[in-house]
Amino acid sequence: MDRRQFCLASATVLAVGSAAGVLAHSQTAPSLVIFDSRFAAGRAFAVAAQRRGIATVAIRGDVTALWRQRLNGHWARDGGAVAGLSTRASLLCLEQMARDHWRQLQSRELLAAGLVSWVIARG
Repeated sequence: MDRRQFCLASATVLAVGSAAGVLAHSQTAPSLVIFDSRFAAGRAFAVAAQRRGIATVAIRGDVTALWRQRLNGHWARDGGAVAGLSTRASLLCLEQMARDHWRQLQSRELLAAGLVSWVIARG
């Protein structure tokens, strides 16, 4: 293992640990988890959510299809909180979309490699 691989592996472990804390200690248990499948930390976060019985949805940066196919309807039916691990750009888009359904960012933690763990729920 070279230095670069070690740094990436360490960042992934830290990101997953922190993001898993969102699932375990969130005041509002998420009913859906969104993760960016381009990142090992995102995929590991999804596995942790699935082990807790939480539905997961993968994105690859762009949240447009997620919004049209799942999230808009989820919140329109008064669906619960949504947690995620994504890039800041994806989170920014989701925050804007959430406002249409009276949802807001409840927590956000900047992680390694430009990723963010977050929870969006009713205020």
